Order: sequence, then structure tokens, then C-alpha cells
Amino acid sequence: MKKKNLWTGILAIVFAMAIGAVGCDNGTTDDNGKQTEKPIVSTTSDFEYTEEEDGSLTIVGYTGLAKSLKIPAQIDGKPVTGIGYGAFSFTRLTGVTIPDSVTVIGDYAFRACDNLTSVTIGNSVTRIGSAAFAQCSNLASVNIPDSVTSIGDTAFYACSLTSVIIPNSVTRIGILAFYGNSLSITWYYNPAMTAGNFSSHLETVIIPDSVTVIGERAFFQCTKLTNITIPDNVTSIGTGAFYGCTRLTGVTIGDGVTGIGMGAFQDCTSLAGITIPNSVTSIGLVAFFGCASLTSVTFQSTIAADNFGSTIPFPGDLREKYLAEGIGTYTRPDGDSLVWTKQP
Repeated sequence: MKKKNLWTGILAIVFAMAIGAVGCDNGTTDDNGKQTEKPIVSTTSDFEYTEEEDGSLTIVGYTGLAKSLKIPAQIDGKPVTGIGYGAFSFTRLTGVTIPDSVTVIGDYAFRACDNLTSVTIGNSVTRIGSAAFAQCSNLASVNIPDSVTSIGDTAFYACSLTSVIIPNSVTRIGILAFYGNSLSITWYYNPAMTAGNFSSHLETVIIPDSVTVIGERAFFQCTKLTNITIPDNVTSIGTGAFYGCTRLTGVTIGDGVTGIGMGAFQDCTSLAGITIPNSVTSIGLVAFFGCASLTSVTFQSTIAADNFGSTIPFPGDLREKYLAEGIGTYTRPDGDSLVWTKQP
């Protein structure tokens, strides 16, 4: 209990530090980090906005009373491309539609909009800023379009999200981005990042045809993940890729995989069976070590001793039995047994 309270306290401090900048915006900074004067703010039709050098507009405030709001794509004939720092924070909005003209949702943009239940994000948004929707306590769903590449720290902190799909376009998700939600995440995997900052929420993984490598620690300790299909386009499963996925019961390894890295499935304690396809030529150290429920392994390929990790790649004596007896299915009576037997 003391450890849990300590961890909760640390998270609270981190979030408090992250949002502590609200109200401290005394201007902007140039490329050298020097403070500059605030941009000129104009007002029209309930929107406050600034004009960028290219003539586009960033909305920085809202004075209207609408509860369901469609943000305009243009103001006075000029495109709206940004939602600025804290622009709609603490407003009483219940629904908002962000147009396709917008490319950036700034930090704290909709923070603490307690009544917000519906958000439509336009198909040109590339960045969702830090704490952009944090503490929108009634926000139960959000659609993240394929244009988004970055989701900031605490972006959806303490909302009421129940499911989110993360598209393959996303290459960065910040710390605590989805913390405080009872959430199921589906991820269209992108090897440019790991599931580290949302591992406790990840339940479904879809690996696109464009992916050829499962990166190191890609799904490290994703404890809600139960099944994974690795398609034929993947050639390599990286070090610790599925380490500690304790609920993983179903794994299908595609026929294109040639290498299974060190500790790739280590401590996947619910995994009962696995088939190593004909394409595999190497298995790393402790690749399946700690898989306490593993009782059936089928080898369809010939793996040389030099390419078969010498340090407990599987529980028990399976490595030695395979190197002596070759391709086939090997079983053991239960997870406590160290002795494997080749089936006829």
C-alpha cells in the first residue's frame, strides 16, 4: 500500500509540474529561446486569434457562449491552422468540431472542459499538444486521424475514455498521455516508437504490411495484450519485444520471420504453445525463458547450434533435445517439468 501511495504521489507531482505552466505565458520565445513580446490578438465572432507570418490564423481564445461549437476553417478569408495555448480551456463546451484546416492543437487547448463529451478532430492535425484535453472528465471517446504524428504528455489525462485507436502515423506519445482512463487501446504498430507510455492500456495490436521489423522492447510489459499475429512481411522480432506480456496466450509467427531476438517472449507466463516456422534461422538467449505455462513447441525449421541461444532460450532441456532430434513437436507434462519429449 505504501508503494502504491508513493507511486500515485509521484504521478501527481509529475502532472502538477506539467500543468503548472498554465497562466505563466508572458509571451513567446524566438529560435534562440529569448523572450519576445506577445503577438497581437484580434477578435471577431467570439474568437480571439493571432496571425502568423504566412497569413494563417491561430485561435488563442473564445468568448462565446455556445456549447456545441464548430470551429471555423476561415476567419475573414484567412485559414485557421492552429488552436493555441489554452484557447478553450475551462470553457463549458459540450461538443467541438475541429476543421481540416487545423494542423496543430496546442498545449492545454481544451484542458478541464468538464462538460465536453464529443470531439471531432480534423484530418490535417499532425500534433495534439501536452494536456490538450487533460481533465475533460466526461470525454468518453475520441477519433485520432491518420494525419497525427505526435500526442503530447498528459494529452488525455483523467478523461473518461474507454477505447482509442492509435494510427500507424503516430511516432510519439508522451508520458501519462492516457493516464487516468479505464481504457482499451488498439495500435496500428509503428516501429518508430514503443508502447512504453501506454503499455498498461494496450489490448490489440495490428501490424501493417509496411512493417518488416518488430523493434526492441516494442511491447514490453503490455499486460493486457492476449493475442498477436506477426504477418509474413516481418523478418525480425527484436530483443525483449514481448517481454513480460503476462496475459499473452496466442502468438502466430509469420513465415517471413528469420530471427527471434534475445528475451523476445521472456516471462510471457500464460503462453502455452508456439510454432517456430520454417523461415526462422536464429533464436536468441532467453527468448522464451520464464514462459511457465509453455508445454508445446513445434519447430518447422533447422536452427544451427551457433544460432540457437546457449543460455536457456526455452525452459528446461528443450534446446538440447531439439539439437539432438531436430524438426518436430516437443511437449512436457506441465510448466514445472524440465524434461521435454519429442512427439512421434
